[in-house]
Amino acid sequence: MIAIVQANIGDINSIINFEHKLGRYELQFNDKVRPDKNIEDYSKKALKYLIEDEKGFILLAKEKNQPIGFIIAEIFKHEAPWAKEKNKGVIGLMYIEKKYRNQKIGEALLKKALKWFKKNKVKDIRLHVNARNLQARKFYQKIGFIDYNIEMTLK
Repeated sequence: MIAIVQANIGDINSIINFEHKLGRYELQFNDKVRPDKNIEDYSKKALKYLIEDEKGFILLAKEKNQPIGFIIAEIFKHEAPWAKEKNKGVIGLMYIEKKYRNQKIGEALLKKALKWFKKNKVKDIRLHVNARNLQARKFYQKIGFIDYNIEMTLK
């Protein structure tokens, strides 16, 4: 049975391990990432902040108490004075171990994060996904996300 639990400080190394795997996975879509770059000190500080701060939310999917995936959600103040909502929610990262994909675990993580945003009265929820990652785009569209802004890069 898969459990979805809120991350704690003891989970940081598992999350960093997932971040490395995600970076290597992203290479097929993005030649601008450096999964070899050691970002552990930065990640540890950022993850500790997100776990301890009320504006951050990290969930883990676990099977038999072993982490198999995660999602990071965070609430930010809108910078633009013309924004309808004063806060925006951002899904930062999400990763599921390959052998557990297509089992609705990502959907369970995402829906729990969306409930957290709703509990915190956040209506404007966003995420970034590589345009070439069609599987991820289809997944997010199935949940209800739509294309909003298009960021382009020079070849």
